Amino acid sequence: MMKSLRIFFSLVLISLSAISHAKSNVASEKIIYSEQEFIQAFDGRSRSEVQKILGKPNKKETAVRPMGADQYTEKAGNTSLKKDAIEMWYYSKIVRFNSKKIYKTIELTFANDKCINFSFAF
Repeated sequence: MMKSLRIFFSLVLISLSAISHAKSNVASEKIIYSEQEFIQAFDGRSRSEVQKILGKPNKKETAVRPMGADQYTEKAGNTSLKKDAIEMWYYSKIVRFNSKKIYKTIELTFANDKCINFSFAF
């Protein structure tokens, strides 16, 4: 009786372990997009919408205005230009180039919380 009880609990533990492992694999699988699918899916989306779908980016960077840029915009007469909030997000290996190649890095550029540009690199 004791031996069969041990075997039963062992089987239950193994089953639970297998189920939790299968769920973690499904959650960690990434969707691989074609270039057009990716652009259509994320063009004009907000950062929060992108993060809901793609998850947290691998890296974030904020654009920095070049030194002396204000002098040139003042000379051109554009003194009242609104400064945009520009941020770049980077993801890895989620867009395919063709049936055999996947881009190593994808950059999404956000201006004032809207995705406005994409860059793909090998």
